[in-house]
Amino acid sequence: MYKLMLVEDEAIVRESMIHNIDWERYGFTMACACENGREALERIGSVLPDVVVTDICMPFVDGLELARHLQEHYPSIFVVILTGFSEFSYAQQAIKLRVHDFILKPVVPREFCAILEKLSADLDSRNSQRSSLRSLQSRAYQAETILRSALFRTILRTQPTAEQVRRSAEEAGLQLSCAVYGAVFCQPQGRLEAATQSQHLQDAAQSVATRFPHCTAAVVEDVYPVLLVGGRTDEEVTSRCRDAAAMLSDAVSRLTGAPAAAGIGSCCTGPGSLHRTFREAHHALGYAFTQPQRLLVDHLCRAAERSVTEADPLPSTKPLRQALADGNSDEVERRMQALFEELRRRKLHRDGCLPLLERLRFILTDLIPADGVSAAPLLSPMDQWLTLEQAQQELSQLAAFLLRSARTSEDDDPARLCVERAMGLIQQNYHDSAFSLTELLSLLNVSKSYFSSAFKAQTGQTFTEYLTAVRMEKAKLLLTTSNLRTQEIADRIGFTDPHYFSVAFKRTVGKTPKEYREEGR
Repeated sequence: MYKLMLVEDEAIVRESMIHNIDWERYGFTMACACENGREALERIGSVLPDVVVTDICMPFVDGLELARHLQEHYPSIFVVILTGFSEFSYAQQAIKLRVHDFILKPVVPREFCAILEKLSADLDSRNSQRSSLRSLQSRAYQAETILRSALFRTILRTQPTAEQVRRSAEEAGLQLSCAVYGAVFCQPQGRLEAATQSQHLQDAAQSVATRFPHCTAAVVEDVYPVLLVGGRTDEEVTSRCRDAAAMLSDAVSRLTGAPAAAGIGSCCTGPGSLHRTFREAHHALGYAFTQPQRLLVDHLCRAAERSVTEADPLPSTKPLRQALADGNSDEVERRMQALFEELRRRKLHRDGCLPLLERLRFILTDLIPADGVSAAPLLSPMDQWLTLEQAQQELSQLAAFLLRSARTSEDDDPARLCVERAMGLIQQNYHDSAFSLTELLSLLNVSKSYFSSAFKAQTGQTFTEYLTAVRMEKAKLLLTTSNLRTQEIADRIGFTDPHYFSVAFKRTVGKTPKEYREEGR
């Protein structure tokens, strides 16, 4: 329904029109009726009608003054003038005010209803055109958004020339006319639904960009909200980048319900050098892995970072491995905590943490018993660890699982203890191609017949079958969690002949190593 305001100073005419016209039949509802133009002006802002039907001659404010006010302040409202033959000169003035229609007094209901039908049709047509225009504008905006995202990704991943950047920017509706530019990248540490993530991040970045002059927003790789901030001087752009980065971090944090870091690149001049500030801003996000700061300025983070050199190497993981072998839970916890605290103390970039985290991951996964793989806590892929806290939590949970698995009760019978110790020794030595039953028996100090009987009773397998099963489980783990070649995996699990390893794997698993890797990823 469209809203209509009636302005008529003659009460008889006003009441007759209100009660004798079936307004809803023609798509209207009587929003309000006013006695004069002054009352209409007072109520127009709160009512916001679609149509105003007004008499010309009224006290205080006449119909022409009302029409003039509406034309200046509410041009979308249709105005219909009530006029008599003696007021034709007024009607001529009303034409200049772009009045939508006229009705001669006395008002004939049939003629007035015809005008209402025309008004309703005209309003429908105008709204349809507006809807089409909004749809076209939306599609144009979406196209520009896609082009800007592609441009920003190209600047980040390649080193385009100034001319290439200008040409792509023009296609995306950008004019790179500022003397100085700086980039801001944001990384949400919470996750959104994949189907809507990019659009939500784009909206958050755009809401910030509108608050700064010469600021453009885009989302790179559906993950990083990016701002390109322009200005006249380094000082101006640096200040804007810091303010915009703080706002973007807050906006993305509210969106995801988790902290969001913002990386800031140094200022650059000219489109040809934009790749430098983009790469710095993106690189700065890597420091969020170990540092709790919300705003990360790349050159300041680089200066604060302690370089990993031969004189100051990463701490050794050997004490942790020994504590795990000994089943000392307190020592394992202490060693794990010390390793992660050292990474935080150094304020390392994420790339600087990966070597140690990779070693920790391998040590722990290597100790998972063959019969405990399905029960072990599942580790996320390393590229999904957004913070050091997340990595520490997952690795600590796995370490606790290993300690629980290795713990045995003191009242176990000797045969069970012998078999469990044998299984532990196999886990520790399966990668040694020379490891044999003879060597195992010498370590256990038991006879072959005693061991074979006890081992078969508890595991249902012979020594050779169990050793092969352990090696195959380790191979399966390496195939799905690493990029090692088949030859390297064979060597790591105690096979000197890669071909024999492939044959044994196919016989045991039913697939070749290559087939298993492809199906597991």
